[in-house]
Amino acid sequence: MKRDLYRSIRSLRDRERGIQPDPAWISGTRERLLMQVRNTMPSAEAAQKNRKTIAAAYPSMAKLVRGPVLAVLSVAVLLLGGSIASVRAAERALPGDTLYLLKLVTEQTRIALSSSTPSKVKLKVEFTKRRVEDMKMIVDSPDETTPQKEERVSRAADILKQDLHTIKEQLDEVRFDETERREVAETAKVIDKEVTEVMRSLKETKTKMRDVAQDPEVKRKMNDASAQAADVGIKALEVLVEVSKDETAADMVSAEEIGASLTVHRTVAQETIAEALELSGTASVTTTVMESAEEEEDEREEPSSSEETSMTTTSSTSGVTLVEDAEAALQQVDQLLGESKVDEAIRKLKEASAKSFLAQSQAEALLQQDSNVSDEMAETPSPESEATSTEADAESTDGADPIETQSSETEHTTE
Repeated sequence: MKRDLYRSIRSLRDRERGIQPDPAWISGTRERLLMQVRNTMPSAEAAQKNRKTIAAAYPSMAKLVRGPVLAVLSVAVLLLGGSIASVRAAERALPGDTLYLLKLVTEQTRIALSSSTPSKVKLKVEFTKRRVEDMKMIVDSPDETTPQKEERVSRAADILKQDLHTIKEQLDEVRFDETERREVAETAKVIDKEVTEVMRSLKETKTKMRDVAQDPEVKRKMNDASAQAADVGIKALEVLVEVSKDETAADMVSAEEIGASLTVHRTVAQETIAEALELSGTASVTTTVMESAEEEEDEREEPSSSEETSMTTTSSTSGVTLVEDAEAALQQVDQLLGESKVDEAIRKLKEASAKSFLAQSQAEALLQQDSNVSDEMAETPSPESEATSTEADAESTDGADPIETQSSETEHTTE
């Protein structure tokens, strides 16, 4: 039966092949189909316009989609590679811990899920404060050795500097938004306030770490982070001044708020200058003591020692010059404010701040250099100690001879 059915179907196919359509009908049908296709297709100009529109919209669409996609991927990694408990444990992780990377990924995910740049900036500022808290916890930890603290603090300082750099870039991006000036003002206020707290906390941590850290590179990184935080704060102040001149958001920023911010940043610069002077004074005293000790060595002074003394003197002079320049810049800030030249005053404040932190870094480097030289001098015996040691050995030898002689004479007499 199957064979009969197959034959029937085959005969139908052969019969269809035997049908020959009319050539005129084929030609007419073809013309009508081509005409319909031409009528439904867009013109060349329209097609080119559509391509340009899509090409122009693609970057913004890609940027819009990229953030959520990365965030979703990060969340997927967290879900597949860990648990809610591990995410919570990561919140307490410190640089060098296994879960610290998860902590940073979680923060970046929250930032990526934010819908606007101001909200991203606020979150970044919040996470930047965490970096300082991480450093404080490391310094205060009783279970950490000095090398471990130095390594962890160094990592935290690197991340802190990166975060501050990101905040500064985002602030530059926000400040030119002409449509949302009120939101720009609010963002600048948050940055100015929170970064001031970062500077205060970082200063306390630096003071504690200065008594612990021996690696000058760690101290330099902490100073650089402090200088960068001050720079970001002054940048936020500049944005506030710009917004205050805009009629659409002038009520968001008062003259009192600008004055208070100026006072805070001026105080930070003044305190940094005072600290640099204190460190320079300590280094100068140490240098004077070392030079006196070297003079007492008479002819034992080596050429390398004089070179180190020359380098120390040069560094000290450079640090003092920076301090003087920073103080002069602060005086100009006060003068410009008295003349109501706020923009110029902020520029001078920025200059004073940068020079004050640079002077502080040089003073700390000088103090560290003096400390290293002092340690080398302590390990090298002085001429007096060598002479005393030689005399003691001679006296010990001289004192032993009579006893040995007397013993020999006694033995000889007995014999």
